[in-house]
Amino acid sequence: MAESKINFYERILSTDVWVFRIGKEQTPFYVHSGAIEHQSRALSALVRKPYSESTEKTVLWPDVCHEDFVRFYEFIHTGDYPAPLLSHEDHKDEVKPEMAKSSNIVYNCANCIRSNFSIMCNHCRINMVGRTDNALTRQADGNLIVCMTTLPPASQSSTDKLSFSKVKKAFEAKDYCPTLPREAFRVLYDAVPLSGPTVDYKPIFLAHARLYALGDKYAISSLKSLTLSKLHRALLNFKLCDERVEDVVALIDFVYSNTAPSSEEKLRELVVDYVISEENTIGKSDSFLELLGGGGDFVQDHQKKLFQLLA
Repeated sequence: MAESKINFYERILSTDVWVFRIGKEQTPFYVHSGAIEHQSRALSALVRKPYSESTEKTVLWPDVCHEDFVRFYEFIHTGDYPAPLLSHEDHKDEVKPEMAKSSNIVYNCANCIRSNFSIMCNHCRINMVGRTDNALTRQADGNLIVCMTTLPPASQSSTDKLSFSKVKKAFEAKDYCPTLPREAFRVLYDAVPLSGPTVDYKPIFLAHARLYALGDKYAISSLKSLTLSKLHRALLNFKLCDERVEDVVALIDFVYSNTAPSSEEKLRELVVDYVISEENTIGKSDSFLELLGGGGDFVQDHQKKLFQLLA
């Protein structure tokens, strides 16, 4: 039987606190061993190694940067982590769609939409009255999701007499927390920045790749799967153009410098598959041709994949 979250966190809080010294600066981070040891056998062995009472419970990770450890810390507590946020300057060419200024546009909270309005807060319950359609856009507006639903003109009927049934319905419709605090984390974890010639995607690609390398080193299968999924989504959202081929080249270089050749190596497979799918654009780039000229495992994997497709 799966351990309940209540017992899970209770057990974590009852375990020893270890100091993880991160990066060349050895920045200290304090982590309960219980949050670490259940991730993999390798990490369990790391925090369960014999020590004397006079020895500080310390782990040195000089090759992990500060930002990556913070994401790893979020992952071991929540099962997810956010990608790096791009600065406002990166989005200077972004044109935000203007929302029509109409009283017929209503806004519904993300919780109610995700539940298909089976459970509604007071705000959404009011908006649902007299709907003529359920056309929802998935465009985020802070913690809300815009619902482009046309409402008919308000009814001019006379006010009904007060009844206990109406009082009960009014009570049931109350919602003291229309947007749950956890929704802010979901928006952050699921956010995918816009792409364009001026948007540098290298920080996003490399953040996912570095966490994959960490998960690979300590055999954290769940972290490896998550990073692959997030990198795949980022690549799908990435609008490749001549100006941004260098972002992909940087990803290739990191992946093939920090993973071992293996038929089971999923990160290398993902990168090669993406490159092949965008061969018409990438293949014309000088930086990519320079990468091919250097030889190595990527060139072999790239050529092998091409031959498979041409066979």
